[in-house]
Amino acid sequence: MLKAIPAIVERVSCRRVTAPRASKSGESRDDDVLVCDADIKGLMSGETMKVVNVKNAVQREACLARLCVEVFGHEAGIAPLASFAGTLGILMHQEAAQVLALTDRDGRPVALALLVLDAGGRSMELAMLQSLPSDSVIQPAEALVSELAQKAPLRVNAGDADQEAMFTRCGIERWFDEPRGLRVGLGPKHPASGLDDLPQSLGFDQGAIVQSFKQDREVFEGYKQRFVTGLENFPERL
Repeated sequence: MLKAIPAIVERVSCRRVTAPRASKSGESRDDDVLVCDADIKGLMSGETMKVVNVKNAVQREACLARLCVEVFGHEAGIAPLASFAGTLGILMHQEAAQVLALTDRDGRPVALALLVLDAGGRSMELAMLQSLPSDSVIQPAEALVSELAQKAPLRVNAGDADQEAMFTRCGIERWFDEPRGLRVGLGPKHPASGLDDLPQSLGFDQGAIVQSFKQDREVFEGYKQRFVTGLENFPERL
């Protein structure tokens, strides 16, 4: 069994979401705020898609590895692996995060997202989001966010006007200025009325993860192997 990462989960007031960009290329707890599988109509006429809560442990690790690589980029050094390890070893270990996939009518994943619970378990923050190559679905990441905004108590963070416009098209209509320069968006089902009663998100110190890799080779090699295995076994269908 792999050693636990020697890092402490810290509560943070905000985290910057990485918006969709062009691609370079065990079971989780059932909780009231977690998203269930659902069929939706895509942005392309006649295309039926499905939101899948990826619960199978092997598939979940594979989807998380792919999401980290796509979001951070293939030339991002240690960042994708550190994000993978922190999410898997801290957030998912505490049942505080889940991976969602949007699949096309043939079950192929066309978008991935990571949702993280707040400290009180009342809402979820969109921590990572990425479209995957698809010939059949237009703007799959937007379709995924649109569905999540209607079904989950969702929070998003926009770092610029383009991100805010994209999330607004997805149904995120309440926006607030966060002191560190982000725009915080809340979906229709989010319980907060503004920043004053916004639940704190759960996160981790990515720098501490990197330090743990340097201090313990076994931890590094263990998560590296799981990361590589996940990428090699990314499911064609869910």
